[in-house]
Amino acid sequence: MSQPLKDHARKTLHKDLLYQWMSLVNKGHFEKAVAIDQIHYNELVKKSEDVNYWDRWQRDTVASRKDLTRRFEEIRPTTPFHIKRGSPTLIVHHNFSGLAHETQLARNIDWLRSHGEEINIEIVYLFGGNENNASACSLYSLSPNCVHYLQANSYQEAATKLAQVASSTMANGIIYPTIFFMAFWMSLFVSHPNQKFLQMKYYPLHSGRIKRWAGGYRSSDDYYLINGCKFEQLPILDLEVSNSDFITNYFQTNSISIGSISRPEKISNPDYNRFVLQILKANNKIRYLYAGRFESAEIIPEAIREHPRSVALGWVNPVTVISKFSIYLEPFPWGGGEMTLLALSAGVPYLTLETEESKRFGIYGFLRFLADGQDPVLQTSFCRSKNQLRDRIEQLVDDPEFRSTLGGSWRRVIKSYKPPSLHKWRSFLNE
Repeated sequence: MSQPLKDHARKTLHKDLLYQWMSLVNKGHFEKAVAIDQIHYNELVKKSEDVNYWDRWQRDTVASRKDLTRRFEEIRPTTPFHIKRGSPTLIVHHNFSGLAHETQLARNIDWLRSHGEEINIEIVYLFGGNENNASACSLYSLSPNCVHYLQANSYQEAATKLAQVASSTMANGIIYPTIFFMAFWMSLFVSHPNQKFLQMKYYPLHSGRIKRWAGGYRSSDDYYLINGCKFEQLPILDLEVSNSDFITNYFQTNSISIGSISRPEKISNPDYNRFVLQILKANNKIRYLYAGRFESAEIIPEAIREHPRSVALGWVNPVTVISKFSIYLEPFPWGGGEMTLLALSAGVPYLTLETEESKRFGIYGFLRFLADGQDPVLQTSFCRSKNQLRDRIEQLVDDPEFRSTLGGSWRRVIKSYKPPSLHKWRSFLNE
């Protein structure tokens, strides 16, 4: 299929989904409308990481979403919600992933606690069982009774159960991280007076019964909502990554561990995988490591999964593992975010391919901003072609001193970055 035809098909899909979404909302079929929201996110926004699709969906649905918010306000219970002093804030995830947004949120909370802040949270997973309970408890430094698994079959069922958890804990607030369509619908179905939306990447929409909107994705630009309404930025506070021990047979001293911790949609790109196979073929010192969520692992090509020097780590705690990579190879065409920052703060030498997609979206521009005027060696991380990227990999593989210099330079730059006051995090979590 030619690129223009692909673009036409995607625009047609957007219009079809929009028509179905509006029709279902007008008929009051909210659960089906939720499904359309999710299809749009998965098939258009998430697959291409194209902010234009996200903006278009917001623009095309904003009036209906605001109308829905008014309609839900009319049926909101008049009985006040009982909030007990010192009661927890509920942080509501779709399901367990343990990757960028979840990990960085947990690290920020740990940072606040280590600096004397009283942060009382409990975690709620809307879907899935408790098979990841130990990982979730470890990630957030919580006891098992502070992690709730609702095992719902629909958003409305999940919302009913969430409302029960909020009532039983007398929660002082509910925070929905990352996924806008989930936050929008859950905030409508749940009538708690203090609901907030926290995200690391996309632009949210000013509708739904949500009290505050904020993001922790670092950028030189402000976030803006519809009609210029500002969206508060939160700092990423803890940039220190410990060099703790890990499973040594994955990180052999006689091999170079190259790869990333990214969700499967990013590391399954055919062009990226062809490149990985080429470098594995060209240099038998290289081991390719990849780690991501449990689900959708099968979308990684068989040639990668079956290669003798390709290692699927499964879910790992990124803070523990990421410093053990010899080279952090950013997936392309869409780069990373919080995992990239963790790698750089751990002093891992970093390589990325400059693409139109990465320049428009993601962390590429921010890293260029940080590197500007700093140690010239940092510029070697940014490659304009796959041939240049391949040459850089060979340089790093053959030259341990170069690896150490590049990784150390990034670590110094990241550590010198001064985030804003922690007051924003404290007030967002505690108010």
